[in-house]
Amino acid sequence: MLLAKSKDIFVLISVLTILSLWMLHLSDSIFVTEEEENSYRNLEFLDPECCAERELREVKRISQLMSRANGFQCFEYFFEALGKKLSSSNSTNKSSLNTTSLQGEFLGNILWFNGPNALKRLVNTVWKGMSCDKDGLCTLVNRIDSPPDIGIVSFEKICPELDEHPCYKIDLTDGPLPRFYYTRPISSTQFLSFVHTQDGSNSYSDVNVLDMETK
Repeated sequence: MLLAKSKDIFVLISVLTILSLWMLHLSDSIFVTEEEENSYRNLEFLDPECCAERELREVKRISQLMSRANGFQCFEYFFEALGKKLSSSNSTNKSSLNTTSLQGEFLGNILWFNGPNALKRLVNTVWKGMSCDKDGLCTLVNRIDSPPDIGIVSFEKICPELDEHPCYKIDLTDGPLPRFYYTRPISSTQFLSFVHTQDGSNSYSDVNVLDMETK
């Protein structure tokens, strides 16, 4: 009886934690000037290619003003631009990229989601981020108890999808939700990923950013 009550209390605490964190996500916003806001709104009906050479902060805001399809393409152009930079740096420094470059504790945030915004906020609330070790293994970290979700990292000279530039591939096909992460660095502490589901639908579930935690 005591054990049953303890489980009920744990479930209640978990639910309350998720709800409180969700409220924080609902109140979260990007602070932009009025001039920036007007500039972004003028981009609403432009080609998503305008996202290629912009900063991530701008790409996130611009994509929110587009349709879901155009928002996805906006991130595709940004991702391709990252790939071109990666190709350039890799050609001058052959040892600059390997699986050990993607290691540490990362906080995750979904920027584009293939579903309702309410579900996106809920997933963002539950998902904390990712922990990657020096051996090329990345483990997804959630804020609630969940089955192990561990992926194997490999560096691909040509990304298997999206374009023909290098990327990291995180193979999470042995986990509860089989999928591939196609990942590129924005900086030494920030990475952008396209998540391709492996359920036969040939679709992307989300585009997310991983920010290294500071100790």
